[in-house]
Amino acid sequence: PKHQKKETSEEMMVDPADLMPESTGFIAFKGSGNRLDGKKKKDNVDDQLNHVKVAYQRGIPDYDYTIGTLQFIRNIRPLINDKENENQDGFKAFAGSGSVLKTKTKKK
Repeated sequence: PKHQKKETSEEMMVDPADLMPESTGFIAFKGSGNRLDGKKKKDNVDDQLNHVKVAYQRGIPDYDYTIGTLQFIRNIRPLINDKENENQDGFKAFAGSGSVLKTKTKKK
């Protein structure tokens, strides 16, 4: 028996953003509790209505992936040769002149 591929055009019609779960980030003071002054807690219904669903952003697939390898991709800054040129201009550590703010008094 040969394996027949199903047509994926129907599956691709579904927006993947609808399938993703909403982010469960930290919401300050969201928990239940009692106020110390005895007043009733205000219900903020507006916060729930203003919550905008974040657009789903697909990642870039790595077609050269080999099983068993991990890659930690970092943005590497290009080396700047200006720092090397500054060091060659004659900088010497602790070569500056000092000054005294308060003169020492003699003990008798």
